[in-house]
Amino acid sequence: MCTLIVGIDRPRAGHLLLGANRDESLARAAVSPHVLVREPLIVAGRDSVAGGTWLGMQAGRLVAAILNRNEPTDEGSRWVAGTEPDRSRGLLCLDALRMNGAREAVEWVKDEVLTCRYAPFSLFVADATGAFVAAWDGAMRVEQLFPGWHVITHGDVDDPFDARSELVHTNLRQAPPKRIEELVPILSAHEGARAVCLHTDPHGTVSSSLIEVDWPSGKTRYLHAAGKPCATPYQDISRLLG
Repeated sequence: MCTLIVGIDRPRAGHLLLGANRDESLARAAVSPHVLVREPLIVAGRDSVAGGTWLGMQAGRLVAAILNRNEPTDEGSRWVAGTEPDRSRGLLCLDALRMNGAREAVEWVKDEVLTCRYAPFSLFVADATGAFVAAWDGAMRVEQLFPGWHVITHGDVDDPFDARSELVHTNLRQAPPKRIEELVPILSAHEGARAVCLHTDPHGTVSSSLIEVDWPSGKTRYLHAAGKPCATPYQDISRLLG
């Protein structure tokens, strides 16, 4: 998944709005979100090649997503470009979804990268107590996301030098979404180098997801488009969360 948009305490306190496009090889098989684990109840997509996930939710408790991160340019980094990882990053996201909360997931992943070799990633986790991004590219950095809109692509959160992030933030400022459906035009944007919905080959946007959570009440909506968001209707799969 290559573009993640999250609204913390948006449109009101205790609320989460999330929109995500997954960009991947068009030939890589995947299964749309379904009940992946029954205890605890986890609804997520599944990568048919490595078995992990890119985005999902543990019912009523936790949301997690993982994005590939740019390779580090520092020659002293613990991660060397071209190194073969020990394990898929998607499995890391699935492991995080099994945790009891966002803080526990962050503390766990800080230890996990010391014992198992992963390619660079940004792991987003959120629950009723807060939202965090754990970024790994040979060094671990954890950032708490405060109320407002945030965008993650292949670099730092809200990277001012990322053209796609800049476009998304511009659209968010012009018309702040109040419902997840209002994120669809942003996720469907085609603006050259700043495009959010990618029509490229052999890699491009292969699916899109929307999640809306009211943490105090536990009310959740989960929509998924099994294709490019500009042309594929979103299906409501909220019932899977019980």
